[in-house]
Amino acid sequence: MKRISEWVVVLMALLFVAYTTVLFNSARSALHQVETNSGRLQLLNELQLNLDTLRDDITQINSNASEILTSKLAQQCKSDTQICALNNKWLLLRKNPSTPAIQFL
Repeated sequence: MKRISEWVVVLMALLFVAYTTVLFNSARSALHQVETNSGRLQLLNELQLNLDTLRDDITQINSNASEILTSKLAQQCKSDTQICALNNKWLLLRKNPSTPAIQFL
């Protein structure tokens, strides 16, 4: 009887070790998943920042192109009536700032 109770204690100890090992591995796996997701979130944040910078750069380039084209058309309008018509069309188009300058070209 004493021998059986010793085996029961050993078996319970082994079950406890197995159970804690499973819990530890689950916790480690969850932590790894959190670290992976955190890394992905950081990459997504960096990508968003890069996209915002790119959008701002494109907006600035578009604005610069618009100013250059407006200036060139105004200069040419003095000597050419077709250019004047084109300039007027351009000025009307530019009243809508969401229209990209490149679309006019």
